[in-house]
Amino acid sequence: MRKRVAAIIIEDKKILLVRDNWADFFSLPGGLVEEDENPEIALYRELEEELKIKVEILKLYHSYNCINTKFNLLQNDINYLVSLIRTPRASSEIAEMRWFSKENIQSEKAKISHIFLDHLRIKPLIITPSERFYPLEKTEPNVL
Repeated sequence: MRKRVAAIIIEDKKILLVRDNWADFFSLPGGLVEEDENPEIALYRELEEELKIKVEILKLYHSYNCINTKFNLLQNDINYLVSLIRTPRASSEIAEMRWFSKENIQSEKAKISHIFLDHLRIKPLIITPSERFYPLEKTEPNVL
């Protein structure tokens, strides 16, 4: 099973989401954990590569397993609550980076990964055809 790490970055009651060059939806910034790599080290590496940022990991927020249908494999997603040490700047890997308020998330559900919405307890009304991740199970998230 492969692992993916992601960061939950909240500033001024807004959450940072990114759209990768290959995607038409927003999700949490992060990426794959390399073989024998510590997930926290992978998170630091991915955030530096994607957003040129340094963060402090505050805590593990939640972890869940899903099927990545693009590659037809089981994936473990690990999300951490982090605080920014440096302002983010999108790298060439990122098509778009935006801060979303709760209202933005509600109004733009079709543009945001449904798994992300599920874990925020905001059920999407529209799932775009590009959605490739379907949750199998999840742990109960901590409340922000």
